[in-house]
Amino acid sequence: MIDAFEAAVASWLDDRKHVELFTPPKRVVQHDVPPYELVLKASKTSAIVTPEVGLLGTLEAMGVDVPVSCGGGICGACRTRWIEGPPIHRDRVLSPAERQNELIVCVGDCAGPKLVLDL
Repeated sequence: MIDAFEAAVASWLDDRKHVELFTPPKRVVQHDVPPYELVLKASKTSAIVTPEVGLLGTLEAMGVDVPVSCGGGICGACRTRWIEGPPIHRDRVLSPAERQNELIVCVGDCAGPKLVLDL
């Protein structure tokens, strides 16, 4: 039913439609995103994000305590401000306006060589 609704409103503006899911989609490794540098502005640390580990896994390996609830981009608990990108948004939470400076890190990535987060 949700798939049918989303197909029916596909041409609508994003801020005119809303869907809530109660189970996150299964995480899929995104092999089309090459490794990129992750920079944490506040702590002045960096690491390389690989597709196998992902953004959230890299943050956890760096010792960053990011609150995560769903792990699938549907709850918004891991909402984080980004400073430099360009980020890849795969969430189902943020509005187009919010995506201008926020990223859901459990499903987010970077479409360029470097992503700077306000952490």
